[in-house]
Amino acid sequence: MYIGYTSLHCRPPVRYTLIAGSHDAAMRSPECLSLREQAFYIIDAVMEGEMPGRCIMRFTDLNFRDYYHQYLVIEADGLTEKLKPSIPIGTQDCFVLCSSYIDRSGALTFNVLSVGSSWKSCRRGLCRQFMLGSYRPEELLDLQVQLIQPDLQMASKNTSWCRQAEQWTDGELMATRQERRLDEVRDNFYPDCVRVGLLANQQIREYDMRVAGFNGPFVEGRMIGHGQELVRALPYDAGGSIRLLGVFVGEHLSRSQKRQLADLIHRGNEAGFGFSSGRRWN
Repeated sequence: MYIGYTSLHCRPPVRYTLIAGSHDAAMRSPECLSLREQAFYIIDAVMEGEMPGRCIMRFTDLNFRDYYHQYLVIEADGLTEKLKPSIPIGTQDCFVLCSSYIDRSGALTFNVLSVGSSWKSCRRGLCRQFMLGSYRPEELLDLQVQLIQPDLQMASKNTSWCRQAEQWTDGELMATRQERRLDEVRDNFYPDCVRVGLLANQQIREYDMRVAGFNGPFVEGRMIGHGQELVRALPYDAGGSIRLLGVFVGEHLSRSQKRQLADLIHRGNEAGFGFSSGRRWN
């Protein structure tokens, strides 16, 4: 037996087999167990029949929050051939277990923890300390995936590895990746790049900006192209969708603009509007 995993988005009946500890802990779902409790329990997932079809979705149905540092099984088919330098691949090995991180260039990358022959049997190579390979998101667009909850072996292999892979990321940038209000304006392949609107001739036109961090109520970053201008932007509601509007553009502000900027940062920190509370969002 092993510590099993279940789907995040549709949870069939699951039985938790008591190994040691309290009855109360045995009756809770796996995400509610502490690491210590999980160490004393084997979560024996007993499914009634096959996993419902709605648990399996297309990669394009997911968003950044679904897969960043999360775990998903992918029906990769021929893409598993890329893993041959790391592990023998047979004709039955059409599935991969992946997580994801953002590499030094800012590109979203899916790291492969293990391979297997089905959605429920995808653990070969999991005991190896290294990752078996990686994929770019554009390789996965047409594939079917299933989000899962990791067991201790998966989390143990992946968490420290991703931390090492992202060690170049400072705390300010990492905080922006936890901000859900930025998700709707993120680039699919480079998540630290967002769309920001600038007002000109009474119209808002959006440009690409690479995020650097929060400053009071503002998210700050530099334009991609356009002289790499520094932009300080606020979120706004555009008919139910969160967008960004650049309020201060450029590093050389007038005295009046500097006073306005300082005042807004102060007021934002006091009242908690804009992104002033961004670091507390999960």
